Parts: sequence; structure tokens; C-alpha cells
Amino acid sequence: MESIWLYFLKVNGLLIIHYLFYIIFLKKETFFQNNRFFLLLGIVISFVLPLLSYSKIIWIEPQTVNQNFDSLLLESPIDSKTNNFNLDYIAQVGYVLISSILFFKIIIELMSFIKVLKTGKKDKVNQLILVENNSYDNPFSFFNYLVYNKEKFSKEELELIFIHENIHIKQLHSLDVLTSKFLTILLWVNPVAWLYKKAILQNLEFIADAETQNITQNSYLYQKTLLKTIGTKNQLSITNQFYQSLIKKRIVMLNTNPSNKRKQWKYSIMIPLLLVFFLSFQVKTIAQIKTATNINEVHVVEIVQFLITKNTTDAEIKKETETFKKEHGIELKVSKIKRNSANEITAISISYKDKDGNTGQLSRKSASPIEPIVFYKELEPNGKIGFGDQQMAEIAGHVQNSDNGEISWNKAIPEIETIDVKKTNNGEDIYIINGKEYSKDELKDKIVTVDGSVAINEDDFTNRKVMIFKGNSTISDETPNTNIFLNDKEISKEEMDNLDSKIIKSVNVSKNNNRNEIKIITKNSAGIPDDAVIIVNGKKINKSELDEINPDEIQTINIVKENDKKIIEIQKKKMNSDMLKAKAEMEKSKAEMENAKAEIEKSKAELEKAKVEIEKAKEEIERAKAEAEKAKTK
Repeated sequence: MESIWLYFLKVNGLLIIHYLFYIIFLKKETFFQNNRFFLLLGIVISFVLPLLSYSKIIWIEPQTVNQNFDSLLLESPIDSKTNNFNLDYIAQVGYVLISSILFFKIIIELMSFIKVLKTGKKDKVNQLILVENNSYDNPFSFFNYLVYNKEKFSKEELELIFIHENIHIKQLHSLDVLTSKFLTILLWVNPVAWLYKKAILQNLEFIADAETQNITQNSYLYQKTLLKTIGTKNQLSITNQFYQSLIKKRIVMLNTNPSNKRKQWKYSIMIPLLLVFFLSFQVKTIAQIKTATNINEVHVVEIVQFLITKNTTDAEIKKETETFKKEHGIELKVSKIKRNSANEITAISISYKDKDGNTGQLSRKSASPIEPIVFYKELEPNGKIGFGDQQMAEIAGHVQNSDNGEISWNKAIPEIETIDVKKTNNGEDIYIINGKEYSKDELKDKIVTVDGSVAINEDDFTNRKVMIFKGNSTISDETPNTNIFLNDKEISKEEMDNLDSKIIKSVNVSKNNNRNEIKIITKNSAGIPDDAVIIVNGKKINKSELDEINPDEIQTINIVKENDKKIIEIQKKKMNSDMLKAKAEMEKSKAEMENAKAEIEKSKAELEKAKVEIEKAKEEIERAKAEAEKAKTK
């Protein structure tokens, strides 16, 4: 219900803005047609704009706040829902009742109008239906019906009246009248709604008066006819009436010179006003807590590699270089091989070039046998190519010498888990990581986080297909356990979902392997009824002021009930002179910052004003130049 009242409050506020804008900038101008659409559009904007909103997300750092207001949370708040419900219900019924009365008043007027049509003498001229009825002195129209009293006016006056009312009919002014009537039905409580309706009706008469005068060119007779209708009775408010109150204003507008078209720029002023309203009331700021996480997640990468050890034979080198060229388009050249008496490699030179133009070279030469060398290529777009590090060579060498394909890491890499590789019946590789089986396709679709682990196909080490998992935790499909704490007390997810976001002060989310923690801290005023009396050190404060108090400053809290109301007495710890002085300095600095902010805003306004003046001066200069040029040509 609160949201409905807030919506109507915004609607009324926007309507007031449009009305004041019309009175200040547009009422005295003769842009009657423009004013008509401005007033109608103002009604539409007033009802539609509050329904639009924009959500802005702000990322904030997790905060942990120590506070102990358990005594307030444990106290059962006074149940005031019944009283609030009764008041809301009475307000709703009262509002709808008055709106219904106003609506039925329109129905009665429509029935009266139908009665006029039935009792009058009708004559159709094109699309216009003339109804002669002597019961009404004042001529009026409603859609394509025009009712008049033939006995009250001369033939010339009736011609002027017909022209005037025909303008109302052709331009569908009856829709404007009904719109203004429904506006007062919905917003009857707002006095400006009634003034807004009056402005719409008056502007419609200005339109008809101005166009009638242009057609007839007999301003004197027309104004005399207007005056003749003063004092008429039995008027229907749903119709366009030839006579409206404030005849003097209509005559004044008839004799007002047309406004300069350049003044139409005034309408554009409304745009920044609506923008300010939208930014002030329709932009919702949503705070998102940055999750504290140390997990570095990357995707699985598949590579091919060639391991050269001191015992690699020339035949193996030839076979692998041919395989790389045939299957992967990589020219791998191995040359300058030297061996010792034990046929171990002591010197070697390796170079490569792939189809993308990537090249590289590595040479080793020493008296002792060479350390293992790994050449690898990542099998993905823009994948890396080159020579691997010592750790990769040690892993590859260990797998190559394994009998069953099991990769059990040596002590040089103690942080790496065991990964088994086996073949299925159809020849596909299955990777067993920490006892759980994964296919190659499954791993490609996952985000895997295993510390520097490498799984290598054991198929006689000929294909050299390697799965690399980069990150700093072990792969897992299991959903992490989540513990939720409210003011250091563990609660369930359902209890968290039922929390009112308005009472939350901070949320801290942390993740660690398979355990997540959400720590929620509520505001000091959480659980305190709106009608509760809060007294701090003998001074009465409100709930927002209570939220500003640091819980560490509180010494005692005493809660009593008196006349069905809670009285919360809080005694703060006494501060020494240095603390009081520091607090005073902080308050002073805060006040100075606020003053500085106000001065900045004032300076901005003055700067904008100066810009406007400069623009006006430029226009005057341009106008003067144009007149000077014009004078020269003469």
C-alpha cells in the first residue's frame, strides 16, 4: 500500500510542476495550440513517469561491523499492523467513495445531456448536428452536437456562435474536457488538479476565440456576443460552453498581439526539470557486495608436446618431427646432436616454425647429459607455442616412464594431486581427478581450478595430448556449503530471504574452497517499532540518528513499555576531554564540507546563469551584425 501512496504522491508532484510551469512561462503567450498539447502531455507524463525507473548498480567492498544489539532484536515489537490496516483501509474507502461520487456526477450530466437531445429540435448539417433547445441560454457543444437557444441571439450572433462551437467540434475539444474531468476524479484531493482542469478549459476557449476572430474579422461583434452570455444558467460541465467564466480574460487575449515565435524555446525548459525529477526519484541504486575470493579460474587447455631427454633416439626424433608437421603444420628441426660414450645426448639444437609464422630456437651444449627439453603447442586459437619449463619436463618424463599411465607426482611438486588416465571401449580418454572420472569434452566445458596440474595421455607417449589445469584449487562439481550469519548468529537461507533489506547495514561474502560464508549485520534500529521512543543520554532521537551511533560507544540499554509504547533508554560511555575535542573537530570539519559543497552548487548555478547571459549577448551581436549588413545593402 505504501508504494501506491508514493506513486500518487509523485503523480501529484509532477502535475504541480507542469501547472506552475504553465502559469509562469506559458499562460500569457498566445501559443494556444501548443499550450493545449503541453497541458494534455503533462497529464500523461504525470501518470507514466513514476512508473519508469532505472537501476544503477554500485559495487562496494565487503565490510564487517561489530555491533551487539541482540537485546533489541530479541524484544518482540509491538504489533501495530491492525491499527495501520484499519487506517489504510479507511483512507482507501474514503478516497474511492469521493472519486465514485464525482464519477456518478458525470454520469448524471451525461443523462441530462441525452435528455436535452431528446427534447430539442435536431437538424444535421454535414457532420454537425444542431439541436435547438430553449431550456439553455448558453450555447454549448459536445462532440458533434451543438445546442443553442435561437430566441436569445440574433442571426449574426448565431453565425459567430456556430463558428466558435464548430471549432470545438472539429478539434475534438470534448476529449480534453473529459480528460480534465477524469483528472479531478482521480486526484480530487489535490487543489492543483482543479486549477489544472480550469487552465485546460480556458485554453480551449482561447483557441476557439482566436480562430473565430480570424475567420469573421468582426472582433467587436464577437466580443459583444461574449458579453451577452454573462449571467446564463443551467450549464453542463462536461460540454464546451460558449460562455465561460472570466470573460474579461478571454477578451483580453483576443486583443493581445500574437507572441513572437522565438519564445517557443520556453517549452524546452521543461525537459531538464523532468530529468531532475527522474534522477532524483526514479533512479534506484542497488549496492552489490564484492565477493572476497582467492580463486583464479581459467579454462581447460589441450596441448601437444614432444619431450626430448638424454636417452631419446634419433629414430624417435625423426618420427616426432614428421608427426608435428603432418598433424599440426609445425616444422620442427632437430640438429647438431652430439652424444657421449653412453649414447646420451650432450648437445642439441632445436628450431620450429608453425603455419601462423611463429618461430623459435633452443640450443644446449655441455660436457654432461642434457636436462629434459619439452616442446609444446596449445591446441586452441592463438594458442601458445614454445619450449616448456623444468617442471613440465619432469612431469612428462615421469609419465613416459610409467607403466600404467598413472601420473603420481614426485616430491618436487608436492601440491599436485594424482590424476589417472584410462581408455574407454571406444578409445576415448577418461581423466580421473581426485577419484572422479571426467571425459575430455566434460573438461572442455568446465572451468577447472587445479594447481599447475598436467594430465597426459599414456598411449605409449606417441600422441602427446596434454590437459593443463591452471588455478589454485581442485576441480569440483559439488555445490559449496554456505553458512549464513545474522549478527554472528547462524540462520537459514529462508530466514535470510525473509529479511527486510531496509534493516541491513552491511553484508560480507567470503568464499574458501567448498565453504562460503555470508555475514549480515543489521542496523541499530532493526526490530524497533516506528512509534518507539528512543532516548540517548536523556535526549530523544529518531531511528536514523540511532543508526549513526557506534555500538562500541554504548554502555547500557534499557527497554521498558509504557502505554503500549516501547521506551528505549541508551546510556553512552563517557568520553574524556581529548575524545570530545576530536569529535567536535570532526563535526566542525563535516559542517565545513557541507558549506563548501553548498558554495560549489551556488557557483555552478551562477556559472550556468552567466552562460545564458553570454548566449543572449551573442544573439544580440549576431542580430546587430545582420541589421548592419542589411543597412549596408540599402
